[in-house]
Amino acid sequence: MQLTQGCEVNYYRRFPGDYARDTKHLSMLQHGAYCLLLDTLYSTGKPLPKDIVILYRICGASTKRERNAVKKCAVRILLEKTHWVF
Repeated sequence: MQLTQGCEVNYYRRFPGDYARDTKHLSMLQHGAYCLLLDTLYSTGKPLPKDIVILYRICGASTKRERNAVKKCAVRILLEKTHWVF
């Protein structure tokens, strides 16, 4: 799905086979962070904030393991979906 900046969406198509193929290397914590960040990206229609603390809050990450999961997924999304460098 191509994201047009500033275009909010109430849903996005998710293909389980494609998702599984592309994310099979993620841990369960990373899957949670990845989905929450994607939901935020698509529901706001805006790029994810570059401030990692805000991304932690978006995902409810409070432990070190949770924050590491958010960081790994945020970098992936920022590079793949928005072509930003973190």
